[in-house]
Amino acid sequence: MKNNIESMTVAAKKDLDRLAEIGWLEKKTTRYILKALGDKPYRTGFAGKKVGAIFKIGRGKNKYLLRSDIDGLKTKDGIRHICGHSSHTAGLIGAYRYAKSLEKKLIDKDSEIYFLFQPAEETYPSGAKAFIDEDLRLVKQIKKAFACHVKPELKKGEIGLQSGDVFAAGDYFEIEIFGTQVHVKDAAYSIDALEGTAQVIIELKKILKKITPNGVINAGVVSGGRQPNAVADYAILKGDIRCREEKTRRLIKKSLEDIAAKKNIGYRGKIRVGYFDGYPLLKNNRKITDEFTKFVRTKNVFGKIIDRGMFSFGTEDFSFIADAVPSLYAYIGVDQPYPLHSDKLYVDDAGTLQVLKYFENVIDFIVG
Repeated sequence: MKNNIESMTVAAKKDLDRLAEIGWLEKKTTRYILKALGDKPYRTGFAGKKVGAIFKIGRGKNKYLLRSDIDGLKTKDGIRHICGHSSHTAGLIGAYRYAKSLEKKLIDKDSEIYFLFQPAEETYPSGAKAFIDEDLRLVKQIKKAFACHVKPELKKGEIGLQSGDVFAAGDYFEIEIFGTQVHVKDAAYSIDALEGTAQVIIELKKILKKITPNGVINAGVVSGGRQPNAVADYAILKGDIRCREEKTRRLIKKSLEDIAAKKNIGYRGKIRVGYFDGYPLLKNNRKITDEFTKFVRTKNVFGKIIDRGMFSFGTEDFSFIADAVPSLYAYIGVDQPYPLHSDKLYVDDAGTLQVLKYFENVIDFIVG
C-alpha cells in the first residue's frame, strides 16, 4: 500500500504542475483534487468561488485539520508552481489515502480529520481568511491544525519544527500627500507634494531604524506629479509593514498617525495615511510542537530536526488559522539550489515524498 500511495503522490504532483493556476482561479486544480480523492467532499468553494475543497475522514468529537495551499504563481513562462504548492497538495492527496486506511482507528479514537485544500495563499484577501470567516463553527471545534512548506535550503530528511514565532505579521499602508499645482515659474511660492513626499520618506526611515530588528517598514512604490513644468499637487507612497511583536505594530501605527498630523514634518500641505491590517503573526503552539517533535524523534523518521533560527519576516496566510486554532507549521527540506519564487525552482519526486512523510506522521500522531 505504501508504494501505491507514493506512486499516486508523485503522479499527482506532476499533474498539478501542468494545471498550475493563480489564486482564486484554481478551477482545474480543484476538479483534479475532487476526482483524485473520489469521495464526497465536506464542502467545496470559498469566497463565492468554485475553488478549494475540504474532505473529512473519521467520526468523533476530536477534530483535527491538515491544510495544503493549491495556487501557483505568474512567471515569464506562464503560471507555475514555483513555491512548492503542487508538492504540498500532492502530499495531502497521498495523506488522505493513507488516512482512509486508518479510518476505523480514527473512529475508535472518537476523532475526525479535515483535509483543507486551500485556494489563494499567495493572494490577499487570502483563502485561509475565507476559511476562517466562512467555517467559523468548524474552526471553533478544531483541536489542532497542521500545515507545512517546502524549504529548498534544508536537505531532504531535515525538518524545521520551531515553537513560537515562525512568520511575521504583515500590514499595508498608503500615504497621500496633497499640494497645489502651479506653473513651475511660481514654484518658490507653492506647496509641492514631492517636497512633502521627501519629508515623509525620511520619517519612514526613522521609523525603520527605531523598530529594527523587531519590524520592517518600507515604501516600495512612490508616484506623483503630472508634468515637468508644473509643481506636483499630489503624490502617493505605498508600502509594506512586517512585525514580530504586537507592540511594534502599535508603535508603527502611532508613528504613521504622527506623520498624518505632521508632528515632526514642516510641510504645509495635507497628508493622509491609510493603514490596512493584513496577516497576523504566525506562531507555532509550543505544546503541540514539543509533542510532535518528541513523536517523530522517537520514530526516527527524519534525519535532523531543526528547532531554532527559522523565523522569517515573510508572511504566510496559515497565520489566520494558527491565530484561531493551536497549530504547527513545519518546514520540509527538499534540497534544491534555487529559492522559493525563483522561476528555476523545481521540487523533485523525493522532495514531494518528504511532504507526504510529514503529513503521514501527523496522521500517526493523531491516531496515537
